[in-house]
Amino acid sequence: MSNLIIIPTYNESANIKELIALLSSNLPDMSVLVVDDNSPDGTGIVADEIRRSAPGAVHVLHREGPRGLGRALTAGFEWATSKGFENIVTMDADLSHSPEDLPMLVKPFKEVDVVLGSRYLNKRRIANWPVHRLALSTSAGIFSRALLRIEFTDPTTGFRAFTNSALKKILSRPPKSTGFFLHVEVLTIAKSLSLKIKEVPITFAQRLRGQTKMSAKEIVKGFWGVVRLCLSK
Repeated sequence: MSNLIIIPTYNESANIKELIALLSSNLPDMSVLVVDDNSPDGTGIVADEIRRSAPGAVHVLHREGPRGLGRALTAGFEWATSKGFENIVTMDADLSHSPEDLPMLVKPFKEVDVVLGSRYLNKRRIANWPVHRLALSTSAGIFSRALLRIEFTDPTTGFRAFTNSALKKILSRPPKSTGFFLHVEVLTIAKSLSLKIKEVPITFAQRLRGQTKMSAKEIVKGFWGVVRLCLSK
């Protein structure tokens, strides 16, 4: 079975080397694709150094032009499906997602098309997150569920997995979001395609190094994105 982890990066040079080392320890049979948005701090250079030391296991995609998490993930999706990887996982580069949870995300693929790593399933599993970030995440989830009628506890999670065939179907209706809202839009597309989706509980931790990319502008874009999707139904 060929598995790929997509890691979008922007100014994550302090984290990317440690993360890839942890991934290699927990799932040594998984390949990694770093999609770097031309990071000023040299994240792409660090990723290239790791790639040279692990040829075939680590790949690097350097993006030029307009930045954005949604753009980076879409580029990663297109690369991964074209290369024929069976299972494709997305996760953050800041060590907030635990590599120890990866086997659980990949395991249910015999039954489902998309697996969501939920921070809120059964009970909250979030460590050291500021109150305002927790409130924002919770509010975004409530807002998305109410307007888009999606029942999942964590529709904004970036820790998720897809089968190749499911991701190809999603890309046949290309997502338009360029930022964080892509997570909700992709889930909405998957629902409209009647793909089988499962949530599993994960542990989430506040980043220790670097700065969050969640700006006020991204928050506004995200909430308007939910409204746009709701009106388009």
